[in-house]
Amino acid sequence: MEFINEYVSKENIEKYKLFELMEHYKEKSMSEKDREDYHLYWVINKQRDIWFHFITDVMDPDWDFRQGTGEKIWILHYKGTNIEVRLFSEESLSLKERPYLKIWKLLSIKPESLEDISNKKLKKLIKEALIVYGEKGMFSLVAQEDVNVIFRDF
Repeated sequence: MEFINEYVSKENIEKYKLFELMEHYKEKSMSEKDREDYHLYWVINKQRDIWFHFITDVMDPDWDFRQGTGEKIWILHYKGTNIEVRLFSEESLSLKERPYLKIWKLLSIKPESLEDISNKKLKKLIKEALIVYGEKGMFSLVAQEDVNVIFRDF
């Protein structure tokens, strides 16, 4: 089975404590109402017990209106272990552009490897997931076949 984009079930949100994970990185709590109304999605390979989930944009508190730095935090969940992945992304300026370019630059992976998987294999999994994610995962406005995903520093 390959990676697919899908909504996260309520059971999986609880099982993997996704709201708590998001709150940890965003450094703020979500109300029960927000949790009820919030729909999470991920890129998942169920057969291999691997998922890849966007957590947050990194904001610069020194900039006006806490603007994003362009850095994004994701979690790669590999066989029971959460791995923090920090990426920088650039993309085409227009959704009409063909091919639509999505460029991912790897900033860091923590931990860099696990006992049963090397850094090189972790990077390969991240690339696989990002290719399936395409322009914006479940909410892509560009067909996957029209997206050219480019990787830097992988």
